[in-house]
Amino acid sequence: MQLVNDVKKCKWLERTCYCVFFLAAFFLCRIIKYSDGDDAYFYEMAHSMGFFEYLKMRYITWEGRMTSEAMTYISMYLGKSFWNVANAGMLTLLVGGLIKVIKKISVQMEPQKEAALTFFMCTGILMMGVPVIGYAGFWITGSTFYLWSVVAGIWAAIPITELAFSPQEVSWKSYLYAIPCGFIASMGLEQIAAVVITFGALAIIYHFYKEKKIHILTAIEIVIMIAGLVLLFISPGTSARGGQELEWMPEFDTMSVPHHIFITLQWILSSFANYHKVLVSAVLLLAMIFYLSYNQKKQKNKMVVTVLTAAGVISVWISLFGSSLFSELGMGVPEGMEPVIKTATLSSLSGSELFACIWQVILLVLMGVLLWKTGETLLEKSVMLLILLASIASAAVMYFSPTMYVSGPRVMFVTAVLLWILTGILFDKIRSDKVQALITGYVAVAGIVNVVVYAIDFIR
Repeated sequence: MQLVNDVKKCKWLERTCYCVFFLAAFFLCRIIKYSDGDDAYFYEMAHSMGFFEYLKMRYITWEGRMTSEAMTYISMYLGKSFWNVANAGMLTLLVGGLIKVIKKISVQMEPQKEAALTFFMCTGILMMGVPVIGYAGFWITGSTFYLWSVVAGIWAAIPITELAFSPQEVSWKSYLYAIPCGFIASMGLEQIAAVVITFGALAIIYHFYKEKKIHILTAIEIVIMIAGLVLLFISPGTSARGGQELEWMPEFDTMSVPHHIFITLQWILSSFANYHKVLVSAVLLLAMIFYLSYNQKKQKNKMVVTVLTAAGVISVWISLFGSSLFSELGMGVPEGMEPVIKTATLSSLSGSELFACIWQVILLVLMGVLLWKTGETLLEKSVMLLILLASIASAAVMYFSPTMYVSGPRVMFVTAVLLWILTGILFDKIRSDKVQALITGYVAVAGIVNVVVYAIDFIR
């Protein structure tokens, strides 16, 4: 009877976390106003063109993201009151979907651990770079293109995760929402579509290796997603837009391959240094704690891990309080929506900028090593490392886009969500309630500082 009461109490705590999170998101959504730029444009289109007429126009003249365009049209047509509720719901579904994915990876989780994980993940949104979550989650047009598509992708990935970690529990009912969500993601946002398709294909291959048969429903989901992504890329608007976008980076077409690779790597490292730094510090801390507590390795190895992780976390806090020592990588990008006339080269970097680049490489390598070492099975090691690599690859679309510099922090949203998943997986691996409480406290404090420092800089 006591066990039943404890389970009920934990479920009640989980639901309370979701309710508080939704209400906080709803309050923030209510104070958002339509912007003069894209919001005004899409609002006018939604009230001057028919639904299918609008989609046809966008597909032919601008892009193939038809599900994002459809969600944007519907949101603008139904008005701000609808968006307030819908967007708060999407933010809550994002957290709920991430928790479901983490639970599938964990397989067996005690009720009290589930409640702690829910609270941790709800708090974890504060770790995101404020411009990233602001432009992708709270800017009205940005949310329908980025947040809503990512939510669809996360829910499409739930049965895929289950297939990899607990195939005996996979239910056909999960695909009733996963397949439609997969299609929405595939024609909504290329970054999340590519991630889900890759992990889905790997899950199918792994299941075939273990069971000697193909999981038909997952295969159908991935084929549909691939078809949606192909339809996105072959749209007349995609090629037409590519030509127009060159005005934002005139030298894009004439760059050498090494130069393309350099600015892509610089973009990735800069995004981790400036927008994902709190998430990076949380991943490092959680991985180090698990490694030191449960890994019986040589004392020398533990000392090296501790020193590097401590240095990494300290560098994050130094950056949080305004120092550019670890975060200024010499990109030289102008503020606001201005064309990038001259991109950086390796020779143009100063000594301090080159040091910052090297330091960010060290932190990424350290994260990869720790994630591999904290995995308790080969599957878990591989999945965590692949999530990190997917977060890096999601930022690497810079290589293909001349507008990435000026598109704003919203393009880093998928990377941030993947790092957020990693923090949840690592948090679940910590078996001590006290340590989990301390980590949650760290996340809350770091997250609040992250928001407050940005707010102060914004006001200035």
